[in-house]
Amino acid sequence: RQTVYDNIFVDIHVDGNNIISVLDQQRGRVFLYDQECNLLGIFGISGSQKGAMLEPTALAKLGDTYLVLDKGKNCLITYTPTEYMGYITEGISYYSQGLYAESVEPWKKALQYNSRCSLAQISLGKAALQQGEYEEAMRYFRLGQDRQGYSRALREYRKQVISRYFPFLLIGFVAAVLLLKAAVGWVLRRLGVKKVKTKIVF
Repeated sequence: RQTVYDNIFVDIHVDGNNIISVLDQQRGRVFLYDQECNLLGIFGISGSQKGAMLEPTALAKLGDTYLVLDKGKNCLITYTPTEYMGYITEGISYYSQGLYAESVEPWKKALQYNSRCSLAQISLGKAALQQGEYEEAMRYFRLGQDRQGYSRALREYRKQVISRYFPFLLIGFVAAVLLLKAAVGWVLRRLGVKKVKTKIVF
């Protein structure tokens, strides 16, 4: 009985943006992951037609172009990323360098192609969190279904609200205490109750 494998990974490549590319010989595909092992995309197809892989054995990258050495066809196949994948790569590149503000635009452009791209949503949430825009971060984390990120943004948002309104709350509390004291004094005077001075002896 012959065993059929779903995937046979024969090569791996990591570029300067820490994007991990893995070559699947069995199905003639390349899987792309970020440094946190989130799946970014899959490209390629198995077959003898133009652009397909027959027996891929090695993977490399030259600039933005992916190079696949195909032993079955005895040739080198090149793949150029789509505009959508270009925005994903650009967003990852900026974010990995700590350029959070610069990463926002490519992530938003990626969402124009795929509004359900959780990686873009979560990355925008992280960028907003780093810039102190906690309410915006909560919105993106919720869309990206990142509960941990949402909880962190919510915690920071609460701190921000409390620090912003604390002086008004303090003034309101003091005013309420003074008003209560005056009201109690007025009621006691109406009832004819006199204040009794007490002397504490030690």
